[in-house]
Amino acid sequence: MFTGIVQGVARVIAVHELDDFRVHVVEMPPSMREGLEIGASVAHNGVCLTVTAIDGDSVSFDLMRETLRLTNLGAITPGQCVNIERAARFGDEIGGHSMSGHIIAMAEVVAIEEAPNNRRLWFSLPERLGRYVFEKAISGWMVLA
Repeated sequence: MFTGIVQGVARVIAVHELDDFRVHVVEMPPSMREGLEIGASVAHNGVCLTVTAIDGDSVSFDLMRETLRLTNLGAITPGQCVNIERAARFGDEIGGHSMSGHIIAMAEVVAIEEAPNNRRLWFSLPERLGRYVFEKAISGWMVLA
C-alpha cells in the first residue's frame, strides 16, 4: 500500500527495451535506498513497481506489458525523473491516503485551468470507472478527485 505522497525523485539513467517489456534503471537517493531489497515495491509516478536489481545507487524495475499499456511510463527516457514513494509499512504515519498503486486505466486530460501557483486538471474517464470517482469539496467548489 502507498500513501500517495511523493517521498523523492529518482533520475532514470537507463531504459532497456524488449518486446512488450522494458526495464527502468533509476538512480535512487541514499535515503530512499535504506533497507531496500529485491522484491520491494516502489511507486514510480504513482505506479507500483517491483525492485528487480540493486547495484549501488542504481535500482532496476521491470515494466510488464500491462503497465506499459495502462500508464505513460513507456514514454520515459533516460535523463528524465520519476516521483517515487516507498511502500507504507505498519506503524508508518499515513500522511496522504491509503492507495494500492495498481493502475486500471488511463484518463485523457481534457482541460487545464491555470491559476497563480496552481493548475486544475480535468479528466475524461471511461464510463465503467465512474463508480470509483467521488466528489471532494474544496473551498466551496465541487471537483472530481
